Amino acid sequence: MNYFVGAIYYVLGRNILAAQSICAVVGAATAPMVYVCAKKVFNNIRVAKFSAIAIALFPSFIIWSSQLMKDGLIIFLLVLAMTMVLQLQEKFGYAAIIVLVLSMFGIMSLRFYIFYMVVAAVVGSFDRYGDYDALHCGRSVVLVIIGVGLTYFGVIRTATVDLDRFGNLEAVQRSRGDLARSAKSGFGAESDVSTTDGAITALPVGLTYLMLAPFPWQMANLRQAITLPEVLIWWMLIPLSLYGLWYTVKNKLRTAFPILIFTITLTLAYSIFQGNVGTAYRQRTQIQVFLFMFIAVGWVLMKEKRENVQLERRRRRELFEASLKGRVGQQLSGGRN
Repeated sequence: MNYFVGAIYYVLGRNILAAQSICAVVGAATAPMVYVCAKKVFNNIRVAKFSAIAIALFPSFIIWSSQLMKDGLIIFLLVLAMTMVLQLQEKFGYAAIIVLVLSMFGIMSLRFYIFYMVVAAVVGSFDRYGDYDALHCGRSVVLVIIGVGLTYFGVIRTATVDLDRFGNLEAVQRSRGDLARSAKSGFGAESDVSTTDGAITALPVGLTYLMLAPFPWQMANLRQAITLPEVLIWWMLIPLSLYGLWYTVKNKLRTAFPILIFTITLTLAYSIFQGNVGTAYRQRTQIQVFLFMFIAVGWVLMKEKRENVQLERRRRRELFEASLKGRVGQQLSGGRN
């Protein structure tokens, strides 16, 4: 992030508004990118439109993408990377590989641990076939090219160094403990995630705070109270996300596999790592950007069911009216005779 800001200042001068404006432009570009990504996964215009509009209008995405912060850039790069993975699943292309490598390089530069989750999603999406046919070999070639590209940029070496320094539960515990104790909005300060058993024990509480916080009874000032309408709307949308997730796993698992892998791993990681309500609320957007696609699926399924019910009722009414007119016609003809 420092290099990003430094490059902007070098070109445009030391002007924080210029840097914020670029972040805002990238954040605004996330909405059409979400449209493209959702369209590739579900091949449904309604789902794609709902996903893009939700991302464009949901307050937390507007807040974090309009400031000079990493979150807006990370969200855009995540959606871009997943879109390129989907594109490569459909058709091999050097342009898509280059964009994917650059987006992964950007993700590693901003948050190295997310890079590994993206790698898991990419590898999982391309290496899920037992038969070594031409398609499988082509996807293996894609993985090799991506690996060579990341190695050329020094991404793998840098990420490995960061993983050696921070990629253990003891380091996670130190960071989590600091988050839990450094602000009034901390939670789970008594939890110890330095062991596997401790991490599993802390997972349910962390997951609850990650997906539902901030809770209304925790809002102690006006700034926190402003988030209440958004939180309540988010709570109401969760059943739709579960409905859409169930449909996706049942019918679109092959296509949506990289998004599902990434969303699940990042959710579990943040559930263990996070110890502060404010940070959890901010970084939840990195998960919500894909959950809104599942919410869109749930909304479209419910709307289509409602439309089908209305069509069925209209058809029955028309049949009843037609049969009624037929009976009346028969009675009138019988009376004339």
